[in-house]
Amino acid sequence: MKKKVLKTVVWIVFTIYMIILMKLILFKYPVCIASSVNWMDFKRRLMFANYIPFKTIYFYLVGEGINEGIAKVNLLGNIIGFMPYGFLAPLLETDIKDYKKALKAGLFISLTFEVIQLITGLGSFDVDDLILNTLGTILGYAIFRFAFDKIKFLKKLGEMLE
Repeated sequence: MKKKVLKTVVWIVFTIYMIILMKLILFKYPVCIASSVNWMDFKRRLMFANYIPFKTIYFYLVGEGINEGIAKVNLLGNIIGFMPYGFLAPLLETDIKDYKKALKAGLFISLTFEVIQLITGLGSFDVDDLILNTLGTILGYAIFRFAFDKIKFLKKLGEMLE
């Protein structure tokens, strides 16, 4: 019974986290979804998407005339925003028990968001977001592994969820 209640609580936390993540990534600006999905602009979105790894990251780190606050929010926000995913996903999906699987899961969810942005126009596709989001997932997973291996209370919690 405890296991079921605990699993439900983790699912609720994960669902709230995913809703917040969707709000931050897809609905950061007030927009009418119907007006944002303009198929005539799809070619334009394809043209202006960033497909070059580290282009945006490099620009934010060394570009002249860049607002440092915006650069930090974009770089750190993508990393920190996906750390909870790396921590929570292994609690819910028993298959995510090593770094490779956590990396694949983080890359998949990040790619999903990027493709939605590309298709709908609710943002712009940037391969660097994939890199930063996946890095955030891996850091979250590293915290998960450390916490559940070293902290007795969390170790018991992890055993209860399996």
